[in-house]
Amino acid sequence: MKGLPFRMSVRQKLMAIVLAMSAMAVLLASSAIFAYYAREVNDSLAQDLATLGDVTGTNSTAAITFGDEAAAGEILAALSVKPSLVAAALYGKDGKLFADYRRPDAATEAIPAAPSRPGTRRTATRLEVSRAIHLAGEPVGQIYLSSDLSEIQQRWNSYLSIVASIIL
Repeated sequence: MKGLPFRMSVRQKLMAIVLAMSAMAVLLASSAIFAYYAREVNDSLAQDLATLGDVTGTNSTAAITFGDEAAAGEILAALSVKPSLVAAALYGKDGKLFADYRRPDAATEAIPAAPSRPGTRRTATRLEVSRAIHLAGEPVGQIYLSSDLSEIQQRWNSYLSIVASIIL
């Protein structure tokens, strides 16, 4: 008994080969775009969080300089408009925690007692950004932001649905 490829006409075999090659090309292109998009999504979220840290830090200079913890708390509370932001903290020039914010469903979220070195760190569940705060070129404190990775998941879901619709 002969298998299916032996019973196919030359035309059907050529069509099958062209179809297989086209599918391979689409999968290869999707893989390349996937690799690029993976890096782009992570870099974009890190840049967005760093920018948010810079803006919030700049808005906090007066509160830190004058020791107004209530105003600093209000500034951090405004970060609640970003759903993926889990926690934020302001540190004074002395490195002590000055004010903090936690998303309502993350009341137990750990906030570092002291600021870490400025930069971006990614863990399995969080993206963390620490930025120095300056006033007239002089350091006055530091800001810490911690975001969950839900934005990345949302972007991946969109990307995968687009790729799936192209393939199908």
